[in-house]
Amino acid sequence: MLNNIESEEEQRIRFQVELEFVQCLANPNYLNYLAQRDFFKNPAFINYLKYLLYWKRQEYAKYLKFPQCLHILELLQTEEFRTAMTRVPNSKFLEDQMLLQWQFYIRKRVRAHNGVRLPSRCETCKYLALELEARFSETGQSPENTFNGRGGTKKYRDSELRFIETMENLCDRLLDYNLHKEHKNSLRFARGQSETMKTLHGLVNRGVQVELGLPYELWDSPSVEVTRMKQDCETMLENNEEAIERWYYAKQKEPLRHYLCENRVLNSDERECLYENQADSTPHTDLMLSQVIRQMRRLDAYSKPVEDFRIRTAFGGTVTLISSVVIGILFFNELMIYLSTEIVEELLVDTTVGDARLKINFDIVFPAMACILSVDAMDASGQFQNDVTENVWKEPIHWSENNVGTTMPTVQQSKAANCGSCYGAETSEIQCCNSCDDVIKAYKRKGWALNSMDSVEQCRDREWVQKLHHSLNQGCHVYGWLEVSKVTGNFHIAPGSSVKDVHVHVHNLHQLGPSAFNTSHTIKHFSFGESFPGKKFPLDGETVIANKGERTV
Repeated sequence: MLNNIESEEEQRIRFQVELEFVQCLANPNYLNYLAQRDFFKNPAFINYLKYLLYWKRQEYAKYLKFPQCLHILELLQTEEFRTAMTRVPNSKFLEDQMLLQWQFYIRKRVRAHNGVRLPSRCETCKYLALELEARFSETGQSPENTFNGRGGTKKYRDSELRFIETMENLCDRLLDYNLHKEHKNSLRFARGQSETMKTLHGLVNRGVQVELGLPYELWDSPSVEVTRMKQDCETMLENNEEAIERWYYAKQKEPLRHYLCENRVLNSDERECLYENQADSTPHTDLMLSQVIRQMRRLDAYSKPVEDFRIRTAFGGTVTLISSVVIGILFFNELMIYLSTEIVEELLVDTTVGDARLKINFDIVFPAMACILSVDAMDASGQFQNDVTENVWKEPIHWSENNVGTTMPTVQQSKAANCGSCYGAETSEIQCCNSCDDVIKAYKRKGWALNSMDSVEQCRDREWVQKLHHSLNQGCHVYGWLEVSKVTGNFHIAPGSSVKDVHVHVHNLHQLGPSAFNTSHTIKHFSFGESFPGKKFPLDGETVIANKGERTV
């Protein structure tokens, strides 16, 4: 009857579920679990047990040892179960109960077993070869001797005893594997808990009640796929024992998966899983790699629960959306701050000594001062730079005559004299000073200071005053740089001619007082040392207006 309502896929799923159920019944903890939930008081469930344990026992005999089935019957102590077992049903009753149980139990677990995929022959052979090589690798380290049966001795690693001990219970090692459904290929079989079971165990440890239809003690029991692979392994090992023995004695340099699986067990269309992870260089690299991956996954502090334990709400979606927007804004804001350049100024004392020079950059406009300016620098070490012209440029600025005065004080032309006075600095060799320079030199020879040049008639330079008169309608643009020593000092831009007299630095204004010069100016740029883009200098753009000064001279 069931055959008429089940597809082949449903029959396969039912077979896997029934096999898993029979395996669970071999555990007393599971029987207690069923008894506590009154399963044994349900007649339909009792008849289903009878169907599995009596009428289908032969079908499951190769998957479950016969004494275990007897042990199950001995453990079922409820009166309802014993009564149901002694009942002799007819075939119609049996089919009805089978159909009822399919609806009662199997249908509940179809969803959980839709992904059931039994191991292929390729997967079974691959892991058989892997475990066999790993086992030989473990036992090959022993240096003990053993008798070979003919009175001689032989190394254990080359003996028949090692081969027998290695082959014994070899397939039981596959029961240590678990099914990792996050992988779709042969890597789904690996040691250690799967991510799903880790999540479920974590929920239980945090006090969450998780119902899987199994006692908690049975959660880590081998799955149907692993059990089936173990059964297929035993069959494959029995059928190919001679080939494995030949490999053991003569062909161990060849990987067993190639010698056994590819060349002897599998057909050409069944070898696909052998080439997965083909780049591995050692027989048990698959195992080592899976262990490394499992260790890395333990670092995940936010492991995801299975889909059945997730609850999606509109509020949660709103929070996620708002959080994503805020995170995005903060991220791009921090990124812009990181990519931007912040200029930080620090004032430090330059402790370097030697011949290093400091560069002074300047660009100054005198709108009401003609280019009769002198750029001078001096420092505490006694170095003087008078009327510097190297790397300094003076460009006249022409203004309209409507904006400036046109008069200037006249200067009395000094009377020409055949022998000018040296103003007390005459010597027996030099009695005449006919020029301003002669007077200055005479005073230097005497070691005197020339305090007032306005009183010296020879220094009333008619030519210089005339030059000033012609440049009355001009301003001056002074720019360039100076290189000075890193010591205390000053530099200035002043009208007139700079004169150094002993230790005194003076400017010859040629009979004109300071009020005759308008020193108002605008500093376009002023800096020390090397410049770099983006740096701001405090004096740039500064304008200074003279308190009082006439534009006419």
